[in-house]
Amino acid sequence: GILGDHSSNSNTRILTRYNTNPVMNSSRISPTYPHLTDTLIGYCNATDGDGHNVSYTWVWYRNGEPYSTGTSENYTQGLEINIANISSSSLSHGDVWVLSCKATDTQQGESDWLNSSSVTTVYLGCVDLFNETTYQDKVEKVSNTYYINDDVILCTKTYTIDISSKETAIVINKPGITLDCAGSWIDGVDDYGYGIRNDENSYVTIKNCNLRNYDKAIYLSGTDYNTLNNNRANSSNYGFRLYSSNYVNLTNNTADNNNQGFYLSTVYGTTLNDNNAYNNNDGIFLFISTGNTISNNNVSGNNDMGFYLHASSDNTFENNIVSSNAWYGFGLIYGCSRNNFINNTVSRNEKSGFYLQLYCDDNTFSENVIRSNTKHGLNFFVSSQNTINNNEIKLYL
Repeated sequence: GILGDHSSNSNTRILTRYNTNPVMNSSRISPTYPHLTDTLIGYCNATDGDGHNVSYTWVWYRNGEPYSTGTSENYTQGLEINIANISSSSLSHGDVWVLSCKATDTQQGESDWLNSSSVTTVYLGCVDLFNETTYQDKVEKVSNTYYINDDVILCTKTYTIDISSKETAIVINKPGITLDCAGSWIDGVDDYGYGIRNDENSYVTIKNCNLRNYDKAIYLSGTDYNTLNNNRANSSNYGFRLYSSNYVNLTNNTADNNNQGFYLSTVYGTTLNDNNAYNNNDGIFLFISTGNTISNNNVSGNNDMGFYLHASSDNTFENNIVSSNAWYGFGLIYGCSRNNFINNTVSRNEKSGFYLQLYCDDNTFSENVIRSNTKHGLNFFVSSQNTINNNEIKLYL
């Protein structure tokens, strides 16, 4: 505007025009909550009191350090302008980005610098245990152990995790979370330690995990209402070991080539449905476990017993296929009472289809098909008051 009017003795009038500097209104990054697949879009907006066009000088900062800078020229004042972007290839999980803008008008008047609000890039893809930039604050690595603190989907690959005899490869560290291995293999070395371990965290789901070469591939202790779905435990001492864990749902899991396929110790109210146990020493072992339901499983080709029960009572076994095991199809050894065996197919086992030894009383056998077991269909030793009802029992087919 005209701020001064000065006259001289020669009647010459001098007009002095003062320029108004531009003012930064906003500096902004979009999106506000970016993912690693996004492009960061930078905007600057300045007004100029004299209506001059403006140019912008800008600086992108990543984690407090300048990342890129430049100038974009000759824009209408008062409009938000997209002046510079950051491509997704430059983003990493957890990076903090800030855009700083300064405006200059055509009279070389300058605004102050104005910083945008910061944005933090977030990786929403799978977690690679061997790449900490993918952890998304969901995984913490301590030595060779990975602690799972939130829902995690692993990147599908083979993870060989070498641990000592008392260590664990993957620890479930919070209740109510899901670990989805997405078909990954978790490999141990020399059958040491635990593959996946959950102590006292309830309502946890572990699914789509393949484990081998551990002492205990998947281990639950002191936890309730867990779900194990579509996992495989191979070439370990224990495939699936549950200790004092109740109301667990095991569905569509496979245990093969282990010492013990599924081992339940002091477990109550647990369901095993549609699982496979083969080429183990014992397929499914219940030790001092009661009130469990075991149905629609295929327990075949194991080197000792298909089912091994010790001091386990009040369980229900229904619609299981128990075939070609090297000893007994079902071996009830000491103090196994009030169990119900319904509609199971028990065939081609090398000793007996069912063998009850020492105080296994008051069990019920109904509508089972018991065929072609080498020595006995049912064999009771010091066991009494058992009910046998409407079974098909044949030495040969």
